[in-house]
Amino acid sequence: MYKIIVLCLLFVSLYAENTLKKEWLKEKPKGYVKDFYLWRYIEQNKNNSEDIIWALSEANNANHKIFFKYTTSSQNDPTNFALNCLNLSTSDLVKTDGECLNIGLSILESTNLRGEQLSSVINKIKESYAQKSEKLTIINSKDPFQSLISTSSNDVFFGTFNEVGTNFRIQYFNAVLPQDIINKLQEDKPKFKKMIKTIVTTPQITTIQQSLFEIDGKNLDFQDLFYLAINAIKHERKSVALKYLELAKSKAFLKFDKDNVLFWQYKLTNDKNILQNLAASWDINIYSVLAKEELGLPIDNAIFDLQAPVPQNNTEILVDQNATSFDVSDPFLWKSVLEDIRKDFNNEKLEKYRNIFNTQETLGHLAVLEERNSNFKTGFFPNPFKEHLQDYSTHRQSLINALAKQESRFIQAALSSSYAMGVMQIMPFLSEAIAKELHEPYDISKQFEVKTNLRYANHHLNYLEEKLANVLFVSYAYNGGIGFTTRMLQSGLFKKGPFEPYLSMELINYDESRIYGKKVLLNYLMYYNNLSKEKIKLSTLLEMIKSPYQELNLNIQAKGR
Repeated sequence: MYKIIVLCLLFVSLYAENTLKKEWLKEKPKGYVKDFYLWRYIEQNKNNSEDIIWALSEANNANHKIFFKYTTSSQNDPTNFALNCLNLSTSDLVKTDGECLNIGLSILESTNLRGEQLSSVINKIKESYAQKSEKLTIINSKDPFQSLISTSSNDVFFGTFNEVGTNFRIQYFNAVLPQDIINKLQEDKPKFKKMIKTIVTTPQITTIQQSLFEIDGKNLDFQDLFYLAINAIKHERKSVALKYLELAKSKAFLKFDKDNVLFWQYKLTNDKNILQNLAASWDINIYSVLAKEELGLPIDNAIFDLQAPVPQNNTEILVDQNATSFDVSDPFLWKSVLEDIRKDFNNEKLEKYRNIFNTQETLGHLAVLEERNSNFKTGFFPNPFKEHLQDYSTHRQSLINALAKQESRFIQAALSSSYAMGVMQIMPFLSEAIAKELHEPYDISKQFEVKTNLRYANHHLNYLEEKLANVLFVSYAYNGGIGFTTRMLQSGLFKKGPFEPYLSMELINYDESRIYGKKVLLNYLMYYNNLSKEKIKLSTLLEMIKSPYQELNLNIQAKGR
């Protein structure tokens, strides 16, 4: 929560030229797009409690950003009390009462106390907050692991194990987990799922990882089984890995996941039939492309030269009679298109939107429709903003296109539920920081203008590529942040090994970044080979990801990010 508050504090300035009106907001449909504008409205009216309460009542989801703007602008005593407790340092927190300690002291923070100081905290909260008290008692015991497995409560076990943080787990919880405890823990599937992921993706806790080889797995889902397989591969338990991979394949729904399983089955068995099956996949992903490369087969379901259709005279309403007037900077308008095609996608709607998305700048919109029309069996790789990128190197053009395809599908008005904005999905706190670095006035609304959004993204990529060795790591940092990427590399991933870099790519502990990196790497390959006369192979790109840690410049404070 503290990190969330800090993130919100970084974005504090909006300008009068973009003042939002209540009348305009009232007309907008509820949803996260409207919530974004309500968030801005609260900031603009932070001295007017009536307007703040109205905005809060209009929100579809009073997420942490809206809640924070409300609490910092209101005189609500309970919320201010909670906020104050959350913002206190650990040293100040321990001097407060049990209620404030329960709100403000996380399980992770408590691991820095221990001893008499933590005993004092436990005494303050034990009567009113028994479960948290038990978690802290485990942390404060002479043998935390033995105390952990002795608890009768699954909630206490998971609440302690999953929240203490990596360093504490490495130091105190890296021990053999008894099978009867594992069986009992499986009663709570969501928390057991999180524990499996945490164990497998923490490289240093190799002893507890070996406790997972005997899990039955029949009641687990694809992701759990896949993690168990990767864990077995890491420990060179081939037969165990193949068992879990076969179970995972039976539970997989997405073609990407099925291909991922096939890839590892081939890696472990060298069975050419599996390789041919993988190469026959209609999904363009790093695994099917690697298989095609090995067998010398082309990628025959990728389209690069998507052309804007000539508009017909029967263009329907959503825009005026001139189809080129579609406002690409309006997030409400694009959201209405998505909702329309989600309800019922048919040939009539396809033709209608083909008539609307008939310009170079709407090739991304068109690609979304055409890909769906192909049942996602054709990959579209448009280049709608080539005039803005033409002065960049082939590498940078390829990287920006690769990221834009994954971030927004080239939609200028793309807006995420976390308020990432524009074709490159830049968070408001980052775009404001970049504006300061570029010594120019900040206007948040310009992030929906492709020229500005691409320019800010390019500036950010200059920073990332100074620090990181290759496209994969840059993609991790673009998605999860340079701090996340640095910690991941420091943990010991991407070292030499028989299955590298593939094994480390599966052990990224942030789900979104793990998948994101794979897809951006594939996108980069496709765009680079389309833009350059000199072609490269995916296997070559992957071979370049070796011993990266020594190449990483860890001095990430230089530019204040």
